[in-house]
Amino acid sequence: MNESTQELHRLVSQTREQILKAASKKKIADRSCVRGGARSLDVCVSSAQIDRAVQIMDALATSLEKRKFTTKVKDGRTCVTVLGEIFYLSLEEKLTRIDHVPTKEEINRMAKHPWMTPDKYDYIPSGKLSLKIDKDSYGYRRSWNDGKKRRVENCLNAVIIGLIDGAFMEKAKRAERKRREQERREHEKLRQEKQEAIRKEKALVAKLETDANNWHLSRKLRAYIEAVRQKQRTNGIGSDEELRNWLDWATQQADRLDPLAESPPSVLDEENDFTGLPYW
Repeated sequence: MNESTQELHRLVSQTREQILKAASKKKIADRSCVRGGARSLDVCVSSAQIDRAVQIMDALATSLEKRKFTTKVKDGRTCVTVLGEIFYLSLEEKLTRIDHVPTKEEINRMAKHPWMTPDKYDYIPSGKLSLKIDKDSYGYRRSWNDGKKRRVENCLNAVIIGLIDGAFMEKAKRAERKRREQERREHEKLRQEKQEAIRKEKALVAKLETDANNWHLSRKLRAYIEAVRQKQRTNGIGSDEELRNWLDWATQQADRLDPLAESPPSVLDEENDFTGLPYW
C-alpha cells in the first residue's frame, strides 16, 4: 500500500481530499459517516476510518490498473470495467443501532409539545467496513465484510477474482439471452409462417366451397333457362326478341357464376370503380 499522499492513485487522492473536506464541515459531535461527492470514489466512512479506507481503495485501484482493468468515477460511483463488463464498487462503514438518549433540547421540546417525540434509535459508525461489487443490469452482487478473523484489506485478491468471475458470468448470461432471443424469433417466424399457411389454406377452401356452390347454382340457372325456352316453344310466351334477349342475359349470368366457364363482361364488374368517389 502507498503510504504518502503523493504516491496515491490519482482517483484515490482526489477522493481523500473530497472526504476530508466533507468531514471538516461536520460538527465534532456528529458521529455519522461522510462521502466525497460526485467527483469521489464511492466511499462512505466515518472520520476515524478515512485513512484505512484510502489505503484499501488505493491498493485495489492500483491492482486493477496493473491488470489493465479501468477504474473511473461516475457520478460519485466507482466504475470498474473488467473484460468489457462494467461493475460498481463501494466501500462503506456499517452502522450500529443504539438507543437514542434525548438531548436537553429534545426534553424541553417534548415538555411543550408532547406529541413531538424524538427518534427511538441512533445509528453510529461501527468501525467495520464492507466492500461490495454491484452490477446494475443483471443483478450480480458480491460483498466482503470485516469479521472476527479477517479484514477487508486482506480480501482484495478475492475481490479482483470476484470481478473476473462476474465478467465471465455476465458474458455467459448475455450469450444465453441472445440464444433465447434467437430461439424466440425463430419460433415467432415459424408461428407467423404457419398462420399465413393456415390463412391461405382457409382462403382456398372457402373459394373451393364458393366455386362448388356457384357451379351448382349455375346448373340450376341453366336448367331454369332451358325450361323457360321450352315453355316459350310450347306456349309462345313473350315476343321472340324480348325472350331471346332475356335468354342471352340469363345465360351470361349463369356463365358468370360457373367457375368452369369463361365469365362474360358485366356492368357489375364496374361496381368497385365508383366506390368511395366524392359526390358532386
